[in-house]
Amino acid sequence: MTLCITNPIWVTKTRLVLQYEAGIDSSKRQYQGMLDALIKIYKHEGIRGLYKGFVPGLFGTSHGALQFMAYEELKSKYNRYRNRQVDLKLSTLEYIMMAALSKIFAVSATYPYQVVRARLQDQHNRYSGVVDVIRKTWR
Repeated sequence: MTLCITNPIWVTKTRLVLQYEAGIDSSKRQYQGMLDALIKIYKHEGIRGLYKGFVPGLFGTSHGALQFMAYEELKSKYNRYRNRQVDLKLSTLEYIMMAALSKIFAVSATYPYQVVRARLQDQHNRYSGVVDVIRKTWR
């Protein structure tokens, strides 16, 4: 549900960030701000334009679940390795270590979707879909 509401904001943000052809000269920019970009995207591309990258965005919802799963698994294995009860609380340093490692795992697993999503939302490139983005990015 969150993605349904926020995808137009992410498309707009990506478009604003990728106005690299205009550089510093604001008179050459395609979009003058958030509202201007939302209106222009809707006007020229319709509702589909505001939902570019939606399918890859669905993979982003798994980020939190992957991090939580990795954290619990790391904590459990670490406690077993230390011959402690599996559900024993960690020290502050151990907690930070497990949290950092689980975050690294989740980011590594889900980062590729962000590349695909941003490329679909880029106004400078045209792709026929997710498979086309992956194929062209792989090259």
